[in-house]
Amino acid sequence: MRAIAFVPFLLPALAAAALAAGCASSGPKPVEQLTQARTLIEQAERNDAQRLAAADLERARGKLQRAEAASADGDQEAALRLAREAALDAELAQARTSAAQAGNSQKELEQSLQALREEAARTPTNASPDRS
Repeated sequence: MRAIAFVPFLLPALAAAALAAGCASSGPKPVEQLTQARTLIEQAERNDAQRLAAADLERARGKLQRAEAASADGDQEAALRLAREAALDAELAQARTSAAQAGNSQKELEQSLQALREEAARTPTNASPDRS
């Protein structure tokens, strides 16, 4: 009989707990993280990541879109997590782009060096200076 007496108090308590749990993910919008992710994606795009690290850049863009959608839906916790992941993916795209560009520069430098060596091998050198 005592269990029935608690029922009127139990339902509102459960409803309040459910409401509090639902509000836990609706904290402040992760504006700073979303802005940072956007900025890093734009930097990667300007540095040719679309050509040299397309998969990483696309992953960053997708996560940013999902972060913005989660934020608009009120799920700030998911938005924060996705914005951070988007920023990391954009940084990875930038790092892979920089590595690819460095590799291309190294190849060009090696080709130039080889051309100089070949030119030096064709050009006769005088062992003693001309004393005319």
